[in-house]
Formats: sequence, C-alpha cells, structure tokens
Amino acid sequence: MIRSFLLSLVACCALASANAQPHSSAVQGACGDQQLSRLTLLAPSTGRLAPGETTCAGLVLKKGEFVRIAGEVEAGWARLRVFEPRRQMPIMTTWLWSIFFSNPLAFEAPASGLYIIELHVPEKAAAFLSTQTHTGVARFNVHIYEWLSASALSSRKKELRRDPRATWLRQHTVRLRSIEPDDHDFSDLNFLRRHLDNVSVVFLGEGDHGGGSDFKAKTRLIKFLHREMGFDVLAFESGLYAMSEAWRALQTDMDPREAFARGAAGVWARSEQVQPLIRYLAASARTTRPLELTGIGPDFTGTTSRQSLLPALHEVLIRSGIGGELTEEGSTQTRILAGILDGSFAQQGARLPTKDEQADLVAVLRNAAEQLDEADRDALFWSQTLRSTAAQVDLSLDRVRDPDGKTFFIGRERQMTENLLWFAEKYYAGRKIIVWVHTVHGMRGPQHTIAGREHGISVGQGVWDALGERSYVIGFTSYTGQTHWVTQPDDVQQDLVADADPAIEFEELMAATGHEFAFVDLRGARAAGTWLSGSFVARPMYFRPEQAPWSKILDAFLFIHTQEPSRKTSPPK
Repeated sequence: MIRSFLLSLVACCALASANAQPHSSAVQGACGDQQLSRLTLLAPSTGRLAPGETTCAGLVLKKGEFVRIAGEVEAGWARLRVFEPRRQMPIMTTWLWSIFFSNPLAFEAPASGLYIIELHVPEKAAAFLSTQTHTGVARFNVHIYEWLSASALSSRKKELRRDPRATWLRQHTVRLRSIEPDDHDFSDLNFLRRHLDNVSVVFLGEGDHGGGSDFKAKTRLIKFLHREMGFDVLAFESGLYAMSEAWRALQTDMDPREAFARGAAGVWARSEQVQPLIRYLAASARTTRPLELTGIGPDFTGTTSRQSLLPALHEVLIRSGIGGELTEEGSTQTRILAGILDGSFAQQGARLPTKDEQADLVAVLRNAAEQLDEADRDALFWSQTLRSTAAQVDLSLDRVRDPDGKTFFIGRERQMTENLLWFAEKYYAGRKIIVWVHTVHGMRGPQHTIAGREHGISVGQGVWDALGERSYVIGFTSYTGQTHWVTQPDDVQQDLVADADPAIEFEELMAATGHEFAFVDLRGARAAGTWLSGSFVARPMYFRPEQAPWSKILDAFLFIHTQEPSRKTSPPK
C-alpha cells in the first residue's frame, strides 16, 4: 500500500546521489562467497539488511520456465536484480520502495541453471532507515508468487495469440508511423482532429518521469497540436512562477536549454529527449504565433525561481502601491518566505515559524492578491502567483512539521487544479492548452485506481468537473523497455516487465497486434460499449499492472512497444 507519490519523489531525489553498483556489474563480488539459500515457491528469502549490504539467493530454473518474483522492504528502498547462470550480467532490475509501488521481476529462463537473485540496500538509504526504524536496518522479503513450466508458458502464449481482443485491437486502433519529434509529416496524426475538435485542454500523461520515448512522442504531438489544431499554450507540471521565468528567458538570446531549466523540473530540463521540444519553444517564441510556456504547480522548480521570486514580488507590490511587511527587508513575513524559498526551514533543528506566523503570511499573500488591479495583465498574473505561493507556504511548512506526504500531495493537487482552471477560464480564456503531466495528475476517476484512492483527488477530475468533454486525457503505456530519471545516477534504471501480471495485460495484447506505436480510443470505446469500456489489466501508471475501468480514467492510450530510457543531455556551454 503506497503512502504517496510525493514521498516517492523524495526517495528518488535522495537516490540521485546513491552509490549504486553499476548496472552491468558482475555479481561475484557481492554474492560469490555467500552460502546461497534456495528460493522456491515455499521458501522465500527473508532477513534484515543495513545500508550498503547485499544478500543473494539461488533459483534453479530449466530453460523456458517462467517466474514472477516480488519483494518488499520495511523502510527506505532497495535494488532487486536477477543474474543469469554465468553471473556476468543482470537480465532484469527493479527497485523496491517501502513507501511506493514496487514492480515485480518476471522472466522466462533463457537457459537451464542457477540464477542469482540479488538484493542490495544503497548507502544513501541510511537517512530513511534511521528515521523509519529503530535499528537502522530494514526487514526484507523476496518471494516467488508464480512459477510456470515451459509447457504451461507455451500454452499461455498460444492463449494470447488466440485472444479475440488482440484481433479487435489490430482492426480498431490507429497505427502511428513515428514518434520522432522532427518527423513533421503529420498525415498519421490527422485522425486526432475528430477526437480533439471541441477540446480546449488536452493532458499528455506519462507513466514515469524517466520515459524517453514518451518525451519524444509527446513532443511530436505538441508540434501537431500547435501547428495544425490551434493549441498555443503548453502548461508543464512545474512551478507557475518558475515557468514564467523560463518563458521570458526563451524569448531572449539566452541558450534555450538554460532558459528552459530556469523554470522546469530537472527530470525534463536535463533530458536529451526533451531538447527538441525546448528548441521548438525557443523558435516559436520569435514568431507571430508562439507556443506560450507556463506552469501549473505551486512549487518553486527550476534553477532560478527560488532566488528571483522574492525580489520580483517586492517590486510588484511597491509598484502597485501595496505596502506591508512583505515590502520590507528583514521583516518577519519576508524572513519566513525567504526561509521557505531557500529551504532553511527543512534543515534539521531549524526553528520553524509559529502557526500564527504562518497563518499571517498566508493571509498577507492572499490579501495582496486581492488588491492587485486585475485589469492589468501583469498584475492579473501576479494575483494568481500570490495565491499559489500562499498555498505553497502552508504545504511546505506543514510538511516539515508532519512528513506524511499524503496531505502534501492533496494540497498540491488542489492548487495545480486551481491554477490550471484559472488559466483555462481567465488568463488564457478562449485559447487551447496542452498540459504535460504525470498520468496520476491527468487521470479522472481517482476512485478507480490504487493511487487515486490513496489521495481521492486529481487535476484531471477537477478539470473534467469544470469543463466536461472539453478536456481530454491521453495516457502513455509501453510493453517493454526501460525508464531512467536523469536526476538519478546513470546506472539507476527500471526495467519494464513485459508480463508483470498473471492476467493477460492490455500491453501484451497490443504487442500481439504487431504495432510499434498506436493510438487507442477509450472515449469512443466507452460510448460504444466495447470490451475496452469494461475493466481490464493495464500499466499506464508507474508501469504497474492494475485492473481498472480505464475508459473512465483516460480518454485514450498511446502505446509504445519499447520504451527507451531518458538520457542526460550535456549542460549548456
């Protein structure tokens, strides 16, 4: 059971400096001298591990046998890998999270022999272990939950080939020629005109912030929507004020990569596969019809927003004739806001503002927002920036007092919804908006998924409640491949499990169609009452299999057979 998506971000950020072993390293050094226990259906591998420690178990398989292996850790996170009998290269890697979804390992044995199952707790998990356990070590459990013989696996493959749903998908989905951002022959995307004709807000989701193929496909879709369908605003899941900084910088002679990084979260700003989008934004900024960049988050993302917000706020308030402590250097309210921006209150032992001081700052920010003359477009923007910043003050300080990420997630989700609807109904009224987000934010019907039930709220549902069918959500999913957050070390990659669930998954059916890239219309399927309108197993969020009525959650799937991991780009010179 997850506690929250936001806490997973903390874990991933901490992991960014983890001393993980190389992805291609041999296993002898870690486990070669161990007396290996045998992993079987009836004998799991259990015990305790301290940061930096590794344990291994042996698994004897015959060629063609198939196993699914799950793992849990009590606290922090751990890497779970399987090595083939020669023990030289891992054939599959997954990460186990104590506070988040953990994907299984599932594989068909390519040869008979002894496979090594290795579990490693990184050194950087120590901080989590010290706060979550009394001992500083984590209990673990690694177990097999399905084991198929070669003949049983062969029967399952035959069942998949005969499944009528695969035939239906082959006939009713739209094959895409390409996901390459520089492919400007949009003839294969023209079908989207009828799906998005009356849509004013389209969400482009992603199952993970490390899917490089997703980033490329989204960039090509964005170009089509901008050039061919009149969408001229791109709203990122990054800070509202921060992305305004990035947009201003993109309109100058600044290196586009540096300009975009001023506002965008690093998982996108530092990704090689996002660079074509950044170049497109910079080029469009110099045309008569730019693709305007903005953000929907209350948080302070990017490289400059934490340093520039307070001086810019002072200037706006003084220029507007709004006095008070926020215009005074060294005042209590200025000091508190500065502490939130520079992260000093998050430091261990820091003296936090009192609840009354926090409430006063929030009230002052909201009052200033009401005083700004919204007839002026710049003042109109700052009025929402102040409201969004007020929400972030509460979110930041409350989270330091109580690290439970669920409250933080819900508050952030509410403010992102408010910001996006403010753009759609006021600031960009009458214009068409593309929203780049994780699918967990863009989805509707949160009650239908595990992540949604945990929080009970999503931006996509809030926008649907306001705009109805004028909003549209595309979820991206893949059959196999890897993902990699570029804010992590190069060797921290997650394998996508092609057959992660005992049930036949949507992604398996799509792979059986032979499509490399395809669009699947869920909104139309729901209206027509086809099998896609019911409940089935798919992996569009976190690449974790889940049975759900996906047509009530998303309007379409964009299927990519093999996901390539996001790769780090070189920094601007």
